[in-house]
Amino acid sequence: MRPRTMLAGLAASALVAGAASPAAAVPLQPAETAAPVLDLSEDEMPLDAPSLQAVVDGDSVTFSWEPVEDAGTYTWWHSVDQEDRESETVDAETTEVTLDDLEPGGGVHTLMVAAQNVDPEGPDGQPHSLSFTVEEAEDGVEIVPTSSDEDRFTWAESSEGSAEDSSEDEELADTGAAGLMVLGLVAVALLVTGGLILRRARRT
Repeated sequence: MRPRTMLAGLAASALVAGAASPAAAVPLQPAETAAPVLDLSEDEMPLDAPSLQAVVDGDSVTFSWEPVEDAGTYTWWHSVDQEDRESETVDAETTEVTLDDLEPGGGVHTLMVAAQNVDPEGPDGQPHSLSFTVEEAEDGVEIVPTSSDEDRFTWAESSEGSAEDSSEDEELADTGAAGLMVLGLVAVALLVTGGLILRRARRT
């Protein structure tokens, strides 16, 4: 065999052996790991905050709210200038609380209510609060809501009636005083006129 033919055969054999060898095979790249998909449907939303309304009747304020879905209990806190005065946890059927015998002064009163989930493992609700001050008035006390809560306060008919009666009494008092003044002026005029008449009568 000629040398060139021998070298070509050896080269061809080497190529065939290399292709069949496992070491010469190109390794496969591992597939990329997919990102986990979050199941947002399992996330529980907190309960709604109770929407408070207040009714003023003299020296008492009654706070009420609509029932909150999935609430098992409610907790309310009464504080003055952020210092706790009293608190209570009530059942889901109770949707109002009354603060009685409020006295003037003392700072800003705040009543806050939050709902607790009927499911012990479920999320509770955010609180809602209303604030007011108690001012001294001639006929007792005056409840003054903070400016941000004015639209959530209303006054009972008895309180409105008392205010109207006070206004009427003041008007009557003013009218009576004006009437007495007029009568006094009339009396003075009569006295002066009578004195002039007497003087003329004596001259004649």
